[in-house]
Amino acid sequence: MKDQSSLIILVILIILSVIGGTYYMTKEKSTTTTTTTTTLPIITNISISMKKTYVIGEKIEAKLITNRDIYYFEDFNIFYLKRFENGTWKSISPSCFCSYNCNESDTLCGEEIACSIALPECKKLEKNNRLKWDWNQEECNMIYKNCDNTSWYCANYSRVTPGKYKLVFEYSRFDNCSELNTVEKEFETTRIR
Repeated sequence: MKDQSSLIILVILIILSVIGGTYYMTKEKSTTTTTTTTTLPIITNISISMKKTYVIGEKIEAKLITNRDIYYFEDFNIFYLKRFENGTWKSISPSCFCSYNCNESDTLCGEEIACSIALPECKKLEKNNRLKWDWNQEECNMIYKNCDNTSWYCANYSRVTPGKYKLVFEYSRFDNCSELNTVEKEFETTRIR
């Protein structure tokens, strides 16, 4: 009987130790998580101002407005454009950098394109200043042109189709453009007013 009582007491002590240890470990984890979590403030006072609906062919204009100093990469595209198709957002090119227009000339073969491409530069946009963007609702698709077994790129511009679009701008709070944040604005193009 003494052996059974000792065994029961031992089992109870083991159970209490496990429960106490689990509670201590859970409390310790919770405390560690709470003390090491830091939240950086995100800039929320940046907006893109533009209409919601445009007729196909209408010039689209947008303005980026901020009430704080921010930084952004200035390269060929400051703003990016996406189209909603087949259930996902896909990037499109409103213009092609450093290319021939396929429709302008058939004398492309043998000609060189002289262009220079600069690396993106981190620029400052001071508070209360604005960035402007406009688009003629054409997109650029690069196509190949075969010239005596040599392929050349050329730009083929075409009018976009009616649908949902999104203008995207990436910015940073830091002067080296690290830790980029995004502000987006959706709009539609339609055939009728």
